[in-house]
Amino acid sequence: VSLHSRRRMYEFQRRAEERGEALPAAVIIGTHPLHYMGSMVYAYPPKVRKMEIIGGLFGEPYRVARCGVGDLEVPAGAEIVIEGEILAETREPEGPFGEFTGYASYRSTQHVFVAHRVRMRRDAIFQSVTSGMSRDHILVSCVTREGEILNALRRNLPNVRAVHVPHTSCGAFTAYISMKKVADGEP
Repeated sequence: VSLHSRRRMYEFQRRAEERGEALPAAVIIGTHPLHYMGSMVYAYPPKVRKMEIIGGLFGEPYRVARCGVGDLEVPAGAEIVIEGEILAETREPEGPFGEFTGYASYRSTQHVFVAHRVRMRRDAIFQSVTSGMSRDHILVSCVTREGEILNALRRNLPNVRAVHVPHTSCGAFTAYISMKKVADGEP
Protein backbone atom coordinates (compact mmCIF):
# COMPACT_ATOMS: atom_id res chain seq x y z
CA VAL A 1 0.00 0.00 0.00
CA SER A 2 1.43 3.36 -1.00
CA LEU A 3 2.14 6.14 1.48
CA HIS A 4 -0.60 8.27 -0.11
CA SER A 5 -3.13 5.44 0.30
CA ARG A 6 -2.11 4.89 3.93
CA ARG A 7 -2.57 8.61 4.66
CA ARG A 8 -6.03 8.58 3.07
CA MET A 9 -6.97 5.42 4.99
CA TYR A 10 -5.73 7.01 8.22
CA GLU A 11 -7.86 10.09 7.53
CA PHE A 12 -10.99 7.99 6.86
CA GLN A 13 -10.39 6.07 10.08
CA ARG A 14 -9.74 9.26 12.06
CA ARG A 15 -13.02 10.79 10.90
CA ALA A 16 -15.01 7.64 11.65
CA GLU A 17 -13.44 7.45 15.10
CA GLU A 18 -14.35 11.09 15.80
CA ARG A 19 -17.97 10.07 15.17
CA GLY A 20 -17.49 7.04 17.45
CA GLU A 21 -17.99 4.66 14.53
CA ALA A 22 -16.06 1.69 13.20
CA LEU A 23 -14.72 2.10 9.64
CA PRO A 24 -15.94 -0.48 7.09
CA ALA A 25 -12.91 -2.05 5.40
CA ALA A 26 -11.95 -4.94 3.14
CA VAL A 27 -8.69 -6.83 2.77
CA ILE A 28 -7.97 -8.11 -0.73
CA ILE A 29 -5.75 -11.14 -1.38
CA GLY A 30 -4.78 -12.22 -4.87
CA THR A 31 -5.27 -9.73 -7.67
CA HIS A 32 -3.69 -9.46 -11.10
CA PRO A 33 0.00 -8.35 -11.04
CA LEU A 34 -0.93 -5.15 -12.91
CA HIS A 35 -2.99 -4.17 -9.87
CA TYR A 36 0.14 -4.34 -7.71
CA MET A 37 2.17 -2.38 -10.27
CA GLY A 38 -0.45 0.37 -10.52
CA SER A 39 -0.78 0.59 -6.75
CA MET A 40 2.98 1.22 -6.45
CA VAL A 41 2.93 4.38 -8.59
CA TYR A 42 4.40 7.26 -6.59
CA ALA A 43 3.89 10.32 -8.77
CA TYR A 44 0.51 10.97 -10.34
CA PRO A 45 -1.85 13.95 -10.68
CA PRO A 46 -3.95 14.68 -7.57
CA LYS A 47 -7.29 14.17 -9.34
CA VAL A 48 -6.32 10.77 -10.72
CA ARG A 49 -7.41 7.70 -8.75
CA LYS A 50 -5.26 4.59 -8.42
CA MET A 51 -7.98 2.52 -10.10
CA GLU A 52 -7.64 4.76 -13.18
CA ILE A 53 -3.90 4.10 -13.26
CA ILE A 54 -4.46 0.36 -12.91
CA GLY A 55 -7.13 0.47 -15.64
CA GLY A 56 -4.63 2.27 -17.86
CA LEU A 57 -2.20 -0.62 -17.43
CA PHE A 58 -4.98 -3.04 -18.46
CA GLY A 59 -5.98 -0.82 -21.37
CA GLU A 60 -9.60 -0.74 -20.20
CA PRO A 61 -11.56 0.48 -17.15
CA TYR A 62 -10.60 -1.51 -14.07
CA ARG A 63 -13.48 -3.73 -13.02
CA VAL A 64 -14.68 -3.39 -9.44
CA ALA A 65 -17.50 -5.09 -7.55
CA ARG A 66 -19.61 -3.99 -4.61
CA CYS A 67 -18.40 -5.34 -1.32
CA GLY A 68 -20.72 -6.63 1.39
CA VAL A 69 -19.58 -3.96 3.83
CA GLY A 70 -20.38 -0.25 3.60
CA ASP A 71 -20.23 1.33 0.16
CA LEU A 72 -16.87 -0.26 -0.60
CA GLU A 73 -15.84 -1.55 -3.99
CA VAL A 74 -13.14 -4.17 -4.43
CA PRO A 75 -11.27 -5.49 -7.49
CA ALA A 76 -13.69 -7.78 -9.35
CA GLY A 77 -10.92 -10.30 -10.04
CA ALA A 78 -9.81 -10.69 -6.42
CA GLU A 79 -9.26 -14.25 -5.27
CA ILE A 80 -10.16 -13.62 -1.61
CA VAL A 81 -11.97 -10.68 0.02
CA ILE A 82 -12.04 -10.35 3.81
CA GLU A 83 -14.82 -7.95 4.82
CA GLY A 84 -14.95 -6.28 8.21
CA GLU A 85 -14.28 -3.07 10.05
CA ILE A 86 -11.56 -1.11 11.81
CA LEU A 87 -12.73 -0.57 15.37
CA ALA A 88 -12.97 2.91 16.87
CA GLU A 89 -10.99 3.66 20.04
CA THR A 90 -9.34 0.22 20.03
CA ARG A 91 -5.59 -0.37 19.75
CA GLU A 92 -3.47 -3.49 20.15
CA PRO A 93 0.31 -4.07 20.14
CA GLU A 94 1.81 -5.40 16.88
CA GLY A 95 5.14 -5.99 15.19
CA PRO A 96 7.95 -5.73 14.70
CA PHE A 97 7.68 -6.57 10.99
CA GLY A 98 10.27 -6.96 8.26
CA GLU A 99 10.39 -3.90 6.01
CA PHE A 100 11.33 -3.54 2.35
CA THR A 101 14.61 -1.84 3.33
CA GLY A 102 15.81 -4.98 5.11
CA TYR A 103 15.26 -3.49 8.55
CA ALA A 104 12.52 -4.33 11.03
CA SER A 105 9.90 -1.86 12.20
CA TYR A 106 9.49 -1.06 15.87
CA ARG A 107 6.85 -2.79 17.92
CA SER A 108 3.92 -0.41 18.08
CA THR A 109 0.28 -0.10 19.02
CA GLN A 110 -2.10 0.01 16.06
CA HIS A 111 -5.75 -0.04 15.05
CA VAL A 112 -7.71 -3.31 15.13
CA PHE A 113 -9.44 -4.85 12.08
CA VAL A 114 -12.21 -7.35 12.82
CA ALA A 115 -13.22 -9.69 10.00
CA HIS A 116 -16.93 -10.41 9.62
CA ARG A 117 -17.02 -12.40 6.38
CA VAL A 118 -14.64 -14.03 3.92
CA ARG A 119 -15.58 -14.37 0.27
CA MET A 120 -13.50 -16.28 -2.22
CA ARG A 121 -13.51 -17.87 -5.62
CA ARG A 122 -14.33 -21.58 -5.74
CA ASP A 123 -10.68 -22.49 -6.46
CA ALA A 124 -9.11 -19.45 -4.81
CA ILE A 125 -5.36 -18.99 -4.91
CA PHE A 126 -3.78 -17.46 -1.82
CA GLN A 127 -1.29 -15.10 -3.40
CA SER A 128 1.22 -13.27 -1.28
CA VAL A 129 4.71 -11.82 -1.30
CA THR A 130 7.40 -12.30 1.27
CA SER A 131 7.66 -9.14 3.32
CA GLY A 132 10.98 -7.49 3.86
CA MET A 133 13.72 -7.11 1.29
CA SER A 134 12.77 -10.01 -0.96
CA ARG A 135 12.72 -9.86 -4.75
CA ASP A 136 9.03 -10.71 -5.08
CA HIS A 137 8.21 -7.75 -2.83
CA ILE A 138 10.66 -5.28 -4.40
CA LEU A 139 10.58 -6.05 -8.15
CA VAL A 140 7.07 -4.65 -8.67
CA SER A 141 8.28 -1.38 -7.19
CA CYS A 142 11.43 -1.42 -9.37
CA VAL A 143 9.50 -1.69 -12.63
CA THR A 144 7.10 1.06 -11.60
CA ARG A 145 9.87 3.41 -10.49
CA GLU A 146 11.85 2.83 -13.70
CA GLY A 147 8.89 3.98 -15.79
CA GLU A 148 8.18 7.00 -13.60
CA ILE A 149 11.81 8.16 -13.63
CA LEU A 150 12.16 7.57 -17.38
CA ASN A 151 9.00 9.56 -18.13
CA ALA A 152 10.00 12.42 -15.82
CA LEU A 153 13.50 12.67 -17.30
CA ARG A 154 12.35 12.46 -20.93
CA ARG A 155 10.08 15.48 -20.42
CA ASN A 156 13.25 17.60 -20.22
CA LEU A 157 15.99 15.32 -21.54
CA PRO A 158 14.84 13.53 -24.70
CA ASN A 159 18.23 11.82 -25.04
CA VAL A 160 17.65 9.58 -21.99
CA ARG A 161 17.76 6.01 -23.30
CA ALA A 162 16.88 3.84 -20.32
CA VAL A 163 16.53 3.70 -16.54
CA HIS A 164 17.26 0.77 -14.27
CA VAL A 165 16.25 0.61 -10.59
CA PRO A 166 17.94 -2.45 -9.03
CA HIS A 167 16.13 -4.57 -6.46
CA THR A 168 19.18 -4.21 -4.20
CA SER A 169 18.24 -0.53 -3.75
CA CYS A 170 14.84 -1.55 -2.33
CA GLY A 171 13.25 -0.37 -5.57
CA ALA A 172 13.55 3.24 -4.45
CA PHE A 173 16.98 4.50 -3.50
CA THR A 174 19.20 4.06 -6.58
CA ALA A 175 18.63 4.48 -10.29
CA TYR A 176 21.05 3.95 -13.18
CA ILE A 177 20.36 6.22 -16.14
CA SER A 178 21.61 5.66 -19.68
CA MET A 179 21.84 8.77 -21.88
CA LYS A 180 23.02 9.56 -25.38
CA LYS A 181 25.65 12.22 -24.83
CA VAL A 182 25.03 15.20 -27.14
CA ALA A 183 26.95 17.88 -25.24
CA ASP A 184 29.92 17.95 -22.87
CA GLY A 185 28.91 17.83 -19.22
CA GLU A 186 25.31 16.92 -19.96
CA PRO A 187 25.24 13.52 -18.25
